[in-house]
Amino acid sequence: MKITALDLSITATGVCLPDGTVSTIRTRTADGDRRLLVIEDAVRSVATGVDLVVLEALTGNLKGSASVTIGKVHGVVDRLLMREMEIPYVEVSPSTLKKFASGNGNCNKIEMGVSAMQRFGLRFRDDNQCDAFWLHQAALTHYGLADVTLPAVQRRALEAVVWP
Repeated sequence: MKITALDLSITATGVCLPDGTVSTIRTRTADGDRRLLVIEDAVRSVATGVDLVVLEALTGNLKGSASVTIGKVHGVVDRLLMREMEIPYVEVSPSTLKKFASGNGNCNKIEMGVSAMQRFGLRFRDDNQCDAFWLHQAALTHYGLADVTLPAVQRRALEAVVWP
């Protein structure tokens, strides 16, 4: 099963490819809403030929322009592009992802990075890559494809996810 994971953002979308490689899709603020086209093209490229895309879900905690902007990105990627490409996708809430990564649904980004370092020996250039990596690991774990077995409390966090 080929899985790509995305931590969507208008400025820096984290990507984890089926082979576990992470990267960041960066956009320029000066480009305004044209950034959505950059993200769409990049996601189309990394999602072509995959069986599943895993996304970090929108939260109700966002305020002001951030809620509108990230909503636009999700609209382009999961509401339009995934449907157009006929790729199943799943959304994992931030708290579920944090609990899966660290055992604590309220952990911070540093703790998620530390957990990745301890369990996988990995460091990331930014927290978007870290989130994408953990989203990828969540899907691999759910489908029984993970190379590393996490503690039961962390695996149980994935019971909250509605998997395709």
